[in-house]
Amino acid sequence: MKIPVSWLKRSSLILFLCCFFSVSALIFSQIEFQTLSDSVISPAGTKGARPDALYFDGKFYVAYLQISPVRTFRLIALDKDLMLTGTTDLYSGEDEPTDIRICTDGIKFLYCAFETTGFKRDVPNHLNIARYEFTRSLPVLVDSKTEVAAAMPVVIPDGLPKPGDNLVDDPAPFAYRGYYYAITRKWESAILEIHRFSSDLQRMKTYNLDVGKSFPGLHLSVNSLVEIDGKPYLVSGVSNGPPIDQRFFSYIEAIGFDESMTRVAGKPVVLSKTGKYEDYVACAKYSGGMLFVGYDKREFHSPEAGLSDHAGMIKVFNPKNGFREIGSIQVNSGRMIGNHFTFEIADGKLYVFYQTPDEEIRGSVIAFKSVNTSDPR
Repeated sequence: MKIPVSWLKRSSLILFLCCFFSVSALIFSQIEFQTLSDSVISPAGTKGARPDALYFDGKFYVAYLQISPVRTFRLIALDKDLMLTGTTDLYSGEDEPTDIRICTDGIKFLYCAFETTGFKRDVPNHLNIARYEFTRSLPVLVDSKTEVAAAMPVVIPDGLPKPGDNLVDDPAPFAYRGYYYAITRKWESAILEIHRFSSDLQRMKTYNLDVGKSFPGLHLSVNSLVEIDGKPYLVSGVSNGPPIDQRFFSYIEAIGFDESMTRVAGKPVVLSKTGKYEDYVACAKYSGGMLFVGYDKREFHSPEAGLSDHAGMIKVFNPKNGFREIGSIQVNSGRMIGNHFTFEIADGKLYVFYQTPDEEIRGSVIAFKSVNTSDPR
């Protein structure tokens, strides 16, 4: 029987395409990292903690809590070689400063959300906000609002709030679609308290958003907001309790919101679940089609000393492929009360800013690149 030449050509093409896509399915991009430098960036003779950073117009701006010699919020400006270009105090509110986080609208303003504590005066902690305008030297304060929200201090393990109580620690700032958001949470809850402001800090709305329908009985921890292709996502630890007992666990999840920031959109995605206590997502960035998430991994807890062995992790995910993990790197470690670190991305490099057990603020430059490798499945 003679087989038509056209049929053979068509069959060969189909066979080639099947083989091509079968082989291609076994190849995927993985991120490799290389640390280029690591140095102290906080001024000599000072102690600091809880850095948060952003990149704007060729400079890195690192806000942090200066513990001594004077307790205040500070801002350091650095070039791409992490050389100091300027430093200044930031507005620190009416009481003792504790936590600060920053973001930018990407146009001209730097926004701060920060917590102050009235613990010494037996008054609540407060959420405060501020707006700074970028200049050629350092950002300049434009306006601020104090006591946006209040909550009692969290003291682990002896002074824990009641389930559902408001918290104002580590507020998550987010500039999105012309609004500025300062987002807090409730203790042992999956409910967020969202404070929406105009770009010039006029209060627009405060409302609660329950994001826990897909993980009933579990709670949110410190979290970050990130915009992925126009859609807002919350990236948070999800736990069944605080890290004070071996029975408790925590893992990292991404939860999409609609553009109004009033509803959960789609099904949440588990990003990291290793069996360790993973929480404290103080930084999440989307760049080059990749989601970078920074969080804390605790090996074990020492309640008597009030310390844990911490490891700061950055993991990278591909949102267009089901948020598949494509790389990870540990960026710091040590026995500390808390491990708050941050990072930014510029020119194909990670710029990581972290605290040490000795309360120095350090900066690392880490190059990364995509490489093709075989799918282990």
